[in-house]
Amino acid sequence: MGPNPKSTKLLVQQQILTLDDNNPTGIDRISNLPDEILCHILSFLPTKYAVGTSVLSTRWKNLFPFIPKLSLNFDDSLLLHPHKENPNLIPNFVKFMYNVMNRMIITAPRIFSFILKCQRDYEGVRELTGELDEDNDGKYSHLIIWIYLALRKNVRELTVHVENEDRDFIRFPERLFKCLSVMWVTIGGRFFFDVPTMVLLPNIRSMFLDCVMFPNGEAVERLISGCFFIEEFCLERCDFQDLDVLKISSTTLKLLVIINCKWDGKYEVVLDVPNLELFHYQEDAIAYDYTVKNMGCVRKAHIDIGISWDQGLEDGPRYEANAVGLVAVCSNLETLYLSQNSLHAIQWYWGFVRPFSNLTTLKLGLIDDCGWLFLARLLNSMPNLEVLEFTWGFMEYEDFPDFVSHVAKREPQCLSSRLDKVKIEEFTGEEDELSVVEFFLKSAKVLRELEIVSDLSSEELLNISKKVSLFPKCSAACEIVFTSTEERK
Repeated sequence: MGPNPKSTKLLVQQQILTLDDNNPTGIDRISNLPDEILCHILSFLPTKYAVGTSVLSTRWKNLFPFIPKLSLNFDDSLLLHPHKENPNLIPNFVKFMYNVMNRMIITAPRIFSFILKCQRDYEGVRELTGELDEDNDGKYSHLIIWIYLALRKNVRELTVHVENEDRDFIRFPERLFKCLSVMWVTIGGRFFFDVPTMVLLPNIRSMFLDCVMFPNGEAVERLISGCFFIEEFCLERCDFQDLDVLKISSTTLKLLVIINCKWDGKYEVVLDVPNLELFHYQEDAIAYDYTVKNMGCVRKAHIDIGISWDQGLEDGPRYEANAVGLVAVCSNLETLYLSQNSLHAIQWYWGFVRPFSNLTTLKLGLIDDCGWLFLARLLNSMPNLEVLEFTWGFMEYEDFPDFVSHVAKREPQCLSSRLDKVKIEEFTGEEDELSVVEFFLKSAKVLRELEIVSDLSSEELLNISKKVSLFPKCSAACEIVFTSTEERK
């Protein structure tokens, strides 16, 4: 929706056209500044108002397209005023988008950043001269045309997010896959990526895809192979029409994120990422197989996987062994997060895993009885562990005495010489939780800090702190810290 010329003119005049005490006649001094300075001023205004400056005078009419590193940021939740019922708002926004984009095509040297966030999908079609998709007979959705026009202007940063998750998938413009200029891509909202045989994205550095549909796993492989210098790649809630193998292969990739992309796990994951440093993997099911060809440089990993109900009935031990195999290849890790489901999946085969000698930080999800039984074995396989965090607190304590007993029989090396911080989040003040606190205070010989994070009131935390202060400490240097979740916000 185009800005109201009168309101825009008034706003801009208030913000950047000033009158000083020595200028009683109201001479417009700003408009006399060089184009470079005026364009710099416009770069600080939201797109809606920067475009609207063209109505101020002929002096301002053609300045906006020449802003250095021109950034177009469209958000229809701001432009459409969603709380107001007005049937003209949608066609007005569509008209505003075409007015701006057509003007940019004609006058702007390039678009540095194009950001489009929509609450609606704008399914109406429009004819476009030129070839976007041979199968569309020259008719395309408004969204696709706006994206296509941005890609034609050698955009560096492309961000598109559509909130409507009930609509059908829309085929993304093929021009994206041969855009020589784009460096950062973020796409979310039920788009179909029909990746061509040849992909040419020589400058891309990061690509984050959410709710994108691929025809098959080979499409992802082709996509990554055409990103010669990609460093960050994320697939979140992406799906596949057909998937046998999901292969991620790149010598430049440093960050890989895969979150909830295929719920049934009936596929193989192949990872060949020799320079990967951060790995975030979160799925509701364990893949049928993991083939890791090269992942020796990973320093931080977040693993959240668990056996689905169907997998447990089919062949639970096989999938548990797969999960352990995936974690085991990250043996050079310095920081590791394991969720509650991951702890359940890997505990029975952990004895076959070699020690994590480089691991210094271990973060754990919700601890239940299975978690307690496994925690002692975990600590024994991490001799240089310095930081232990319980990020979701504890749920059950029946097997906690067995954990204490196992530690007494075979004391983990990290407890005696390395562990210097324990952090417990979601603390509720139960007596069983206090027993955990007491254990680490008595057992960790070089502990320097034990932090308790809670949403309890200040008075409740004060009472708990009095109890904890009476617990014996093996390390005289240990400081007990209470952190309120409200204070952290």
